[in-house]
Amino acid sequence: MLRVPVTVTILIVQLMMLLLGATPALAGDGAAITGTAYHDVDGDGWASPGEPGIANATVYVRLSTGATVTTQTDAAGNFIVHGLGMGSYDVWAEDGESNESAMRPVEIGEVNAAVAIELPFEYDLSDDVVMQSASMIFLPAITR
Repeated sequence: MLRVPVTVTILIVQLMMLLLGATPALAGDGAAITGTAYHDVDGDGWASPGEPGIANATVYVRLSTGATVTTQTDAAGNFIVHGLGMGSYDVWAEDGESNESAMRPVEIGEVNAAVAIELPFEYDLSDDVVMQSASMIFLPAITR
């Protein structure tokens, strides 16, 4: 199965726009970070078919000034943050149970006015059940 990361897809679309004569928006015109928060069931760090998005997660974008902007994911786990300029950002999400995704660094440059990222959540679904076993061996006392 071929898996194409969202960032590669965005780059391909931007390349096609350039080839067709469209001019991309400059980051100074109001860049955006888009993406998806999802449950990374197989733990590979990539969104795979069947891995559910996380609805109503809070997405945090830390600006270079140290200020943080937030937004919520939609029912499918998608989000978008508009009005960003050139610079470095840290992006992460938190679900309704205070679980956090990994933090992703994002760089918005002179031409890439839209950056797409994935925010995987890995959950321990083991129910925290600890199985213990004890065995006893009864040996008969044999006297001769």
